[in-house]
Amino acid sequence: MKRESYWLNLSLAALAMFYFLQFLIPVIQNQVLSGLGSDYRAFWSAGYIANHWGYAEIYNLNRLTEIQFNLIPHIDLPNVPFNPVPAPYFPFFLIPFQIFALLSPIMSFWVWELLNLIIFWAYITFFIHRFDSAARQKKIIFFSLLFAPVITNFWWGQPGVFLMICAGEFLWNWRHKKYISAGIWLSGWLFKPQLLVLILPALVFYKAWRILFSFGISSVSIFLVSALMLRAEGIVNYLHLLGFWGVLAGGSPAINPYMMINWRMLGLYLSDWVHPFFGYFIALVGTVWTIWLAFRKLSVENFYGLNFIKRMFGLFSATCIVTWHSHQNYLIILIPLFLYWVLCDESALKKLLPAWLYAMPLSVLLTFIVVFLMKIEILPFIDAVGGFIEGVAGLLVGLFFLYLANAFTQNELNTLDECHETIC
Repeated sequence: MKRESYWLNLSLAALAMFYFLQFLIPVIQNQVLSGLGSDYRAFWSAGYIANHWGYAEIYNLNRLTEIQFNLIPHIDLPNVPFNPVPAPYFPFFLIPFQIFALLSPIMSFWVWELLNLIIFWAYITFFIHRFDSAARQKKIIFFSLLFAPVITNFWWGQPGVFLMICAGEFLWNWRHKKYISAGIWLSGWLFKPQLLVLILPALVFYKAWRILFSFGISSVSIFLVSALMLRAEGIVNYLHLLGFWGVLAGGSPAINPYMMINWRMLGLYLSDWVHPFFGYFIALVGTVWTIWLAFRKLSVENFYGLNFIKRMFGLFSATCIVTWHSHQNYLIILIPLFLYWVLCDESALKKLLPAWLYAMPLSVLLTFIVVFLMKIEILPFIDAVGGFIEGVAGLLVGLFFLYLANAFTQNELNTLDECHETIC
């Protein structure tokens, strides 16, 4: 046991150093808001534009280009247009960034990062305390923090911590029959509405009508407030921006499906490398198969056992690999379910940790190796190979989590249900 603990601690230290270097190198190279924090440009710009020209201009591509062009260092390249990182979110969710935009862009980014880190740590601690269990608490927090999608959220400057909290509070309130609160928290996912693609049908399956009603009221309220903030001109700009968001070209990692972790990503690579029909066929079959796996063991009878948490873990994993727009950082929504699972069943760590901690970072190292071998011409040049390697790693991790969520014997489920009744 001590030997296992030694190697685990060593690997955690190595991971922490690996992630630290990922952040340090772009800082040294003056790439903050260019590589590191590039998505945060969209949020800061939205707040800045709202403060100076009003909400309608948030979605004006010319205005976005004007603001963002001066945020990063440029190398003049002929015939290469500058494409801004858009913020195609309802203005209701962008109000807090008006405060962040009062600071200079880079200072604002670091304040955003620090605040998110504090909120992340505080929420995870709060969530664990709900179980009245301090067993291995600090280590479990580090397992959560060193989950690659969490680091990716911080790297891009994304609001994943908010989405994670919405997931945790939605599930907690649902499990404790606080249906109105559950629906309100779920409406927070309208920040990234593609995450709702499977959970809403699941709520219909469970006949969770009060949650759906609460979610509906909250959603309509967000829509109406956003519409009033935008008015006619802003709504037109928003619809125009959505057209840009759907374009594959442009080179923005925020909208590039070749950098995603879903079946769509795999289908695009196979379309380019093999044949379009083959790529679309694999993407369609994979998506349908994943949805079937996610729903096939949902059971109203097992709703109140920890079996339900496993099913939701699988459903959330499936969501991230079937929804149309999904990057690695979306997997952060699994963290509350991960905590729930491992606090009830410590042996689950042995099943989860290899994929949870190491699979995605190893894909980054593999990318470095492959790119190096291509540079010294041992391997032929393969366009976007890094996106493929890391995207497939994310897809396989999601599928593995879905498999684990369904791979329980009845005896294991009974044991876990007893644990659930004890701690809840």
